[in-house]
Amino acid sequence: KVFGHRVNIGQPKKRHKKKGRDQDREDASQKNLMEELKKMVRVIRKQIPEAPHQILLVLDASTGQNAIFQTREFLEATELTGLVITKLDGTSKGGVIIGIVNEFDVPVRYIGIGEQIRDLRPFDPKAFADSLFI
Repeated sequence: KVFGHRVNIGQPKKRHKKKGRDQDREDASQKNLMEELKKMVRVIRKQIPEAPHQILLVLDASTGQNAIFQTREFLEATELTGLVITKLDGTSKGGVIIGIVNEFDVPVRYIGIGEQIRDLRPFDPKAFADSLFI
């Protein structure tokens, strides 16, 4: 959720001649979402000039390399103060976190290890690194 609104970029799709029209709609929809995100930040800053205090991007660890695409798209639209990586309770080890942090220098703030809000945990880099080798 971003400022109370859920924003989902989705995965980039290859352009197919038969589905060109669908691709164009998806591109327009994605662009509209990013423009809406920029607008939300502007509106909030009119009311509270130092806001927003945090902008967190929530990423699903099981999406793999798509998480890098999503991070890049969000950073083009606004600044990020941190990441929340979810679905680390399954088979996904979330190795893409390393690529995102190295490429974009955005810290991971929380990880999700279940379905409920109580399953969010502050991110511990050492524990995460150790878990990659288990």
